Amino acid sequence: MYAPYFIFSYMIGILVYLAERPSLAPGTGLAAFLFPRDIWLHRSAQHDYAIALINYAIAAALLPQVLIHYEFFSSTLKGWTASPHESAGQPGAFVIVIFTLLSFMLSDLFYYWSHRLTHRINWLWEFHKLHHSAEIMTPVTLHRAHPVDVIFNVGMRMMGLALASAAFYYFYPTHHGLLTITGTNVFLVICYIAGANLRHSHLWLSYGPRIERVMMSPAQHQIHHSTNPAHFNRNYGADMSFWDWVFGSLYLARDREEVTFGLGAQHDYTQSLWGLYLNPFRASARAMGRSLKRRLKKVRG
Repeated sequence: MYAPYFIFSYMIGILVYLAERPSLAPGTGLAAFLFPRDIWLHRSAQHDYAIALINYAIAAALLPQVLIHYEFFSSTLKGWTASPHESAGQPGAFVIVIFTLLSFMLSDLFYYWSHRLTHRINWLWEFHKLHHSAEIMTPVTLHRAHPVDVIFNVGMRMMGLALASAAFYYFYPTHHGLLTITGTNVFLVICYIAGANLRHSHLWLSYGPRIERVMMSPAQHQIHHSTNPAHFNRNYGADMSFWDWVFGSLYLARDREEVTFGLGAQHDYTQSLWGLYLNPFRASARAMGRSLKRRLKKVRG
């Protein structure tokens, strides 16, 4: 929700408006197209805003402990990966670019598998489906996530970053070589200014099949949220679609597709706000119990 990324995304949204204006209802203005009241004031969107505030409060409370453990982990990692020989010297531009790209790709790879697991493992899905319960999407929907789901996905991302850092620190133990803009990986910044805020929105933006084999477009992520069975288990990547391409879960958004968001008619997910936080624990425990019973039955049978 960094303001410059939001602004860049909605500048792209203006281009989407200009492209779609001939097919819009007469009198549809730019503001009504980008920020329609029926979406931004929808009950699902109001839940998004409340969940985002609660999650920020939880994060603020936990942040000091996270930083303490991060510093300990970072120091330990540097000690484990310290080269037995002298440093290779100051890393050159090529090394820094490779390390930055490797960090970006490994982070997304580990997120890809954590995201895929949250869809395939029943008890993890019970936490993740809070995010998919959104019936409409705005950029704030990104933060419509259960804390357990957030911890799992962020933890997996950190493992990818740790592997990239371990390789770099082995050869350059005294240097920090990540190429950043405002403290963020430059490749991640490119994804953000290319319209990342529109992934959770009603605006359809496809990058075309060539780019969409590498970079996740807003249209591709909206397809991931679709209730259409043809779209299930597709486009797990966060910023890259490359890993979906590699592991066979890629869905290209070649033409405009009408998508409906949410969990579909099979699920009643209109609980209270607190129910959205508490019910996943009960449902997850039941799912784990069923899984354990099946395993015991197989062992005995």
